[in-house]
Amino acid sequence: MSIRAEIMDAEYFAKQYCFAVPGLLLQPYVECYWQLDLRNGAPENDYWEQIFANLNASLVFNLGSPFGIKKQEGTDEWSFAKSIVVGQRNQPVMYHHAEGNFLLGIKFKPAGLSSLLAVDAQELNNGFVLIEELAKTAELEEKLANDTLFEQRTQRLEVFLTALLAKNEAKNYRHHYLHKAINHFQQAQGAYNVNQLANVLSLTPKTLTRYFVHSVGLTPKVSARIIRFRKALPYYVAYGSAYPYEELGYTDFSHFIKDYKAFAQKENKKG
Repeated sequence: MSIRAEIMDAEYFAKQYCFAVPGLLLQPYVECYWQLDLRNGAPENDYWEQIFANLNASLVFNLGSPFGIKKQEGTDEWSFAKSIVVGQRNQPVMYHHAEGNFLLGIKFKPAGLSSLLAVDAQELNNGFVLIEELAKTAELEEKLANDTLFEQRTQRLEVFLTALLAKNEAKNYRHHYLHKAINHFQQAQGAYNVNQLANVLSLTPKTLTRYFVHSVGLTPKVSARIIRFRKALPYYVAYGSAYPYEELGYTDFSHFIKDYKAFAQKENKKG
């Protein structure tokens, strides 16, 4: 059975999935909507996907047969027949897809799920919970299953999320700061200084860390490392050790590989 890894197997993901961007109102919270439909055949219909450490929690609506998840090769597989919430991760995860799977997902930006559902993201770290434990979605899921087009489903998800935003917007005071902090990490070429960033945001380092842990689920330092790693990974795929990783905030290639082992845990086969 094959294993497909994100970023490394970008062409595969482009063929297997449908993607759509959210409307302007939801763009600070949602990265994309996606759909995987294996009910009527696909380029592959029994395989594993490996998703690396990331700050993006997701809602996964299961509209088809059960799918499997395990934290890494050699660990037990959990089977999910219902829709689930997938938390942000500081370690990789593997998904088992087979014929009959039909999944619709919302991929949130860092802190997006916590802001819209008013939940403590730290409780979701590296974990999975049933959606029904956090939100009432039975009627929504029935309508999603009856829709015939991906565009219809994304429009329905937009309505669902917009209602959550209106309900919980007053509780989202942290999101303004976290949105700026994440943008800073993404634009900082791998360099980060939590104390300096807190000062720019007119927060204490302790308050900034508390906001991150509650809404992103991880500390600012770990979050910045994951952002740096994911930014560097395409260069690793393309150039191996030949790229100057100092330009991405690493001291050298071995420094990058340290993060690779922490966040991907996949055997290094590039020189």
